[in-house]
Amino acid sequence: MGAGSTIKDDQEAADAAALRERGAIRTSAVERTFATVPRHLFLPCGYYSSGRSLTTPTEPGDELLDHIYSDAALMTHVPKSDDAAGRYSSTSQPRVIASALDMPAARLPRGAEPPACSAPAAARCGPCPVDIRPTGRLRTGAALGTLQHGSVA
Repeated sequence: MGAGSTIKDDQEAADAAALRERGAIRTSAVERTFATVPRHLFLPCGYYSSGRSLTTPTEPGDELLDHIYSDAALMTHVPKSDDAAGRYSSTSQPRVIASALDMPAARLPRGAEPPACSAPAAARCGPCPVDIRPTGRLRTGAALGTLQHGSVA
């Protein structure tokens, strides 16, 4: 573990390196983004797994971190019978996010992705729209602020 780093920092760096080894990340800038933007901070209140809702704690344990940082999409919203929107939502798979960020002039349309996807875009590309809901913008903006990365609109 490097000076001043944490286990999570090392895990983020290792996961970024693994994505690069598999060819999902092609540039140093995107690898640096994945190594420094903690995915677990940008899951909107948690995610769903095996039919149940899992809240992401402020300090998730190793098993939960392994799941969050796996190269898999995470379901973040499952509609309930009283849910007016009735829409499912998920984060994109990290390799999909990496591919988008490796594109020249990478940009996301307003409201295109949940915070777990747009946070790396803000860190890599500068200000970027995140979420049409004020709570999503506030949560993502606060997490980015603690990391001193990008900004959200």
